[in-house]
Amino acid sequence: RFAAQLEFELDPATEAAIAPALPSLAKVSRERVCDELHKLLSAREPSRGLVPALRTGIIATVLPELGTPGADWAPRVDRATPRVRLAAMLAPLAAHESLPYRFDRPLAKRVADILRGLKFSNADLDLTSALVAVAHASRAKAWEPAEVRRLLAQLRRDQREPAIELWASEAAPNDVLVQTARRVVGDPMAVGDLAVTGQDVMTALEMKAGPAIGRILSMLLQRVIDDPSLNTREHLL
Repeated sequence: RFAAQLEFELDPATEAAIAPALPSLAKVSRERVCDELHKLLSAREPSRGLVPALRTGIIATVLPELGTPGADWAPRVDRATPRVRLAAMLAPLAAHESLPYRFDRPLAKRVADILRGLKFSNADLDLTSALVAVAHASRAKAWEPAEVRRLLAQLRRDQREPAIELWASEAAPNDVLVQTARRVVGDPMAVGDLAVTGQDVMTALEMKAGPAIGRILSMLLQRVIDDPSLNTREHLL
């Protein structure tokens, strides 16, 4: 962390002394580890600390899921905006077969469990697990606007811009995904964005409140996600 924040290289003898001291690190509280990771990720170039942490086994001790020496994810953390650096560090966990337009819920749970074990805050846990769950989307070559809206719709409104920042942090970003996402991120993607409310539907169809109203609103939302120009009160009713 000092190497990252103060931007210096570790003396070889100092670095060589780290591996034998790792048993002591295993005894450090998870709260302290979380605090040090936060500070390291806030540096101008976190990789100055992450790379030697990988070489010496520090990462393998505190984050065994990422502990393979020679991993190439550290430079991505430097490219990422500060609020998505934790997600950029854990994004390699998304490197498996998964539908690129689908929110990977098992992966989100795995990331949440990892961060919970390190005593990260609920805010860090929620944002990072959601972002890593869609990190694999960048593997798809072509993206239609409706597909991008469907993917972003699976995130909360406050998570959509950070998701775009994470996709843009790759060494070779999927430009189609990033540019399309930036263009459509303000489009209606939730029932609350519709030009009609549940009360409007109940009045128009003379129906009582119930699950059917929710299903109708969900159907209308899918049409609007396909074509946002349909989001007018007259057309939806």
